[in-house]
Amino acid sequence: MKKLFLAVALVAATISVQATDWAWADQAAFDALSLPVADSTSTTVNGLTYADLSGSKDFSWSVASSTGAVTVGDKSFTGYIKTNAASYASVAAGVDVDPFSYKNLYFEFNVTAASTISVYAKSGSSENRVLYILDVTNNVILNSTDYTLPSDGTKKQITATTSGACKVVVAGGATVGTLGDGTGGSISVYGISYGPATAVKDAISSDLLKLAGDVLVNPTNLEVEVYSVAGVKVLSSSDASINVSALSGAFVAKTAEGTLKFVK
Repeated sequence: MKKLFLAVALVAATISVQATDWAWADQAAFDALSLPVADSTSTTVNGLTYADLSGSKDFSWSVASSTGAVTVGDKSFTGYIKTNAASYASVAAGVDVDPFSYKNLYFEFNVTAASTISVYAKSGSSENRVLYILDVTNNVILNSTDYTLPSDGTKKQITATTSGACKVVVAGGATVGTLGDGTGGSISVYGISYGPATAVKDAISSDLLKLAGDVLVNPTNLEVEVYSVAGVKVLSSSDASINVSALSGAFVAKTAEGTLKFVK
């Protein structure tokens, strides 16, 4: 019996996150999901739940471009799913939506350990939209500093990291009140992926990298990547003096020799 308990403990200790990608290459791939049409329910396929709770709208698929695949962040896609309603109810102009008030159309999945999540998306209309990646187990907005989808149709890879196992919801659509008119609306999602969270190295020596006012001093020209606390890369440089005057908030500068946490 003791040997059995030991074996179970060892299995539990080696559970890790496997890289997972969801994307929809063509209409046939989307149709194969057999998603319900506007029947106020949800369907889970390959670990991703498509919540269709609006009662009158649903998900649809569209080709990414008539000329072929498009690149969004670090991946290429031939199509996207459009949510034909917002995850959120309309909000008054000048009033921000509550990220945890999602309903209607959204995506949901579980991660079993600390994970880095990427959502590839754009606004589904000619208005600004929002997209939130939420840890609904711990009520944490994982992308609290990068959640807007611009009205000009800019395609974005929005990235965030969980601190451990949790249920994740990807919700969006309603225009954040301070950015637009507060109406609801659709978003277009090219893909969703997650994998093991990138390990953070030990603090770097101040002889190699330090903050001096509005400049990161980098005397040995290390390759420096600066990320927000939500895991979004905001700049990269190997210059000896890296200007960070435009940044505001808390950040992590990552190098091959270690990391530097700083606040601007």
